[in-house]
Amino acid sequence: MLAGYLRLIPLAIVAAYPKRIINLHPALLPKFGKGMHGMHVHEAVAAAGEAETGITVHYVDEQYDEGDIIAQFKVTLEKSDSPQRIAEKLQNLKRNIFRRWWRKLFCNCNNLPQVLLTLNSILKFQHGFNLWLEAISC
Repeated sequence: MLAGYLRLIPLAIVAAYPKRIINLHPALLPKFGKGMHGMHVHEAVAAAGEAETGITVHYVDEQYDEGDIIAQFKVTLEKSDSPQRIAEKLQNLKRNIFRRWWRKLFCNCNNLPQVLLTLNSILKFQHGFNLWLEAISC
C-alpha cells in the first residue's frame, strides 16, 4: 500500500504484481488526479470550491492515479477551509484508512516480515515508513 509515494512505479513491478499494489490518493478520483499530489491537490480542491473531498483507495497501474478504484472515503468541506485545513482533515482520514486496510491486508499474513522486506527493497522506503508500520502493527 502506498501513501505519499510520489514516483511512478516501474512497469516491471506493476506487471509482476497486478491488482496487488494499492495507493491512497488525497482526492476523490478522477478529479484532482493525474499525478497531482500533496498541497497542490488541496489548493486545487479549495480553488474549485468543492463541497467535499476525500481519499481514494485504488489499484496502481502503469499510469498515475488511473487504476481501478477500490473505495472512496469522503469528508465535508466548509467554504472557509484553507488548503492547510483540508490537508489536516485528509491526514486524519488517511491514518484511519491506512490502519483499517493494513489490518485487512496483512494481520493474518504469516510472512509479514518478508512482505515488509520486499516493499522496502522494491520501493526503497526510508526508516520513517518502518517506524510508522510499527505503530500500526497488528
